[in-house]
Amino acid sequence: MKTLYFDFYDESRQRQVPVSVYLPEKEGNNLPTIVFGPGYQGQEDIQKEELVYKKYTYLAEYFTAKGYAFVSIQHDVFGDVDGLEKVDPNAIQDEARRHLYIRGEANILFALAQLEKQNLPLHLDNLILSGHSNGGDIAKYFANQHSDLVHCMILFDARRARLKPISPLSVLMFEADDTTTDAGVIAEPFQENNAMRANLDLTVIKPRGALHASYIDGEVTESLKKKIFSALDWFLGSVT
Repeated sequence: MKTLYFDFYDESRQRQVPVSVYLPEKEGNNLPTIVFGPGYQGQEDIQKEELVYKKYTYLAEYFTAKGYAFVSIQHDVFGDVDGLEKVDPNAIQDEARRHLYIRGEANILFALAQLEKQNLPLHLDNLILSGHSNGGDIAKYFANQHSDLVHCMILFDARRARLKPISPLSVLMFEADDTTTDAGVIAEPFQENNAMRANLDLTVIKPRGALHASYIDGEVTESLKKKIFSALDWFLGSVT
């Protein structure tokens, strides 16, 4: 696969938006595109580790081999002062983390606008939106606000933000052994929000032995990859 790195800068927010783009070796035109958000990365890790948006290459390799483009957006950057460390763990997380989701939404919109200018073979009007952990929660928030841009979703243990689709939406959601999805994240039956549940075509998979950190390069096992790829094969076949 071909890899391109961009370090976009949003003047209006005085903010860097690093983006990696992975393309098939044999590029087509108007490639179906996955837009991915990585898990949260705090300031200490940002200073001593590689930025996490580059750490999902096993997914990039899978999708590019299938003829998709894979775009990964770094949501947390050096200098942020309002990260998860400042969030009250006892609060309703969908509300307490909302500022992170709004910032992530802005990152995605800005990255899409910049990528449109790069003359790349990306189809950016009917996205497969994806993400791990906080990046997946940002993806859900984005889909709630911009359903017209989202074709379907693939989530990796994104368990905080609530899904509120206003139009039919297919979602494949991977969970983990060591975490629990928050109450209300998926609309429950026989409640006022049942109409939102009716819009969901939802499949939840909890692979045996998968941990929250298992969905990233260096942690994902070959056994888990096989389970993920098998589920992705089925899901992509069902939504295309």
